Amino acid sequence: MSAQVGSHIFNATQVEGIYSRSLGLIGAFGAGVTGSDSAKLFLEFPFSLQRSRLAWSDTSRTSVSYFSGKEVFTAFPRFGRVEVSLYANDTVNHIFEGAFTGILYNPLNSSDSLKINGKFNSTYSVQP
Repeated sequence: MSAQVGSHIFNATQVEGIYSRSLGLIGAFGAGVTGSDSAKLFLEFPFSLQRSRLAWSDTSRTSVSYFSGKEVFTAFPRFGRVEVSLYANDTVNHIFEGAFTGILYNPLNSSDSLKINGKFNSTYSVQP
C-alpha cells in the first residue's frame, strides 16, 4: 500500500486486509513511517464491488483515513471524497488490488484538506 498524501509519500511497511461478511465491507490497513512520524492509512469499501468498477464515498460506504503524527485526515460518506477502483479480487486466494484517489479533510478543521492518490495490493482474512 502506497500513496501520495499532500506533499508526503506514504509507503506501508506492513499491510493487513480484512473482509467482514456481516458488514459487507473489505478493507486494507497500512502502517509505515512518513518523515520522522509513524503513519497509518486505512481504506474500506463495499465487498460487492466488482473488478473494474468504481466506488465513491458520496454514494457508498467507502472511506479513507490517514494518520500521521498528530494529524488526521479522512473522507467518508458526506465528508470529503474518495474514489476506489478495484483491479483484481481473487476470492479463492483472498487477494485484492486497486487504486484510490480523493480529497481528505481534517475532521476538526474542514478547511484543512489533503489530496491523496494511492494503490493497494494485499491478501485479506475473512471474518464473520
